[in-house]
Amino acid sequence: MSKIQIPGRPVEEILQASPDVQRYIRKLERDTMTDPLTHLGNRRAFELYANELLPLLPVDEHDRRKPGLRDLGLMIADVNGFKPVNDLLGHSAGDIMLKKAADAMRKGARRGADRACRIGGDELALLLPNADGALPGIVDLVQLYFLERVAKERKTVPDLDLAIGFVVIERYVPFKEFYDAADASMYSNKKAMAGSEYHGRRTHAR
Repeated sequence: MSKIQIPGRPVEEILQASPDVQRYIRKLERDTMTDPLTHLGNRRAFELYANELLPLLPVDEHDRRKPGLRDLGLMIADVNGFKPVNDLLGHSAGDIMLKKAADAMRKGARRGADRACRIGGDELALLLPNADGALPGIVDLVQLYFLERVAKERKTVPDLDLAIGFVVIERYVPFKEFYDAADASMYSNKKAMAGSEYHGRRTHAR
């Protein structure tokens, strides 16, 4: 296939020569990996990062490679009670609550390698390389931070909470198996919270 030509100069040369174009391209690349509402990573960023991290885990106990990771944690959170907010108060109010949930997940991403993402609707995820047993404490931190953030809205919005589940693995598994385990953990937590006066329970798989 012939290359696109601009009179006198090929497109590749123009792109390489123009700092403004290069900056614009980098911005486009960032935008394709960012959720526009919460400014967290989007689903694409989440899946790409997870698939970069998973091969760094040992395959089994006989894997003689020096492991890049000791373990890998994944936390998935769902905003419990989100639909009534949208239905009663409108999508603008729902967007505000999603931003508060995103802030809580961002709070849990305490180290440079941790990555918080919005993976769809009112579901958010947090990837934690080398979690080292810290994930239960991070779950509590995220939950408490979210509850504090929405406490001021209690008079105007229905009860909100985060249904949270997580998984920590020490051996390589395919992405779908990794994701499904954390997602099932979250839904188990969501069912346990249904009709319960106690909010903030968590469940996990390992």
